[in-house]
Amino acid sequence: MSDDRIRIIFNEAVDKPASARGAFLDEACGDDAALRAEIESLLAHHATEIVSPTEVPTKVRVASESSIWPSRPHPSNAVWR
Repeated sequence: MSDDRIRIIFNEAVDKPASARGAFLDEACGDDAALRAEIESLLAHHATEIVSPTEVPTKVRVASESSIWPSRPHPSNAVWR
């Protein structure tokens, strides 16, 4: 079982709704019970992990900052006038 394969399957599984993960893992892991157990363990940990604001992935943090702090003021915002 390679780390790359685990990473790929985990990343695909985590993007799926919880209700669709079982079927996805059936197909992705096949008869490899150890691989499936590892992915399920990672998914369970991911679901219960508490992320602090400093640990938010860069893509998410950048998107959030850009929506909070626009690059230029909105014309209807009286504060910026």
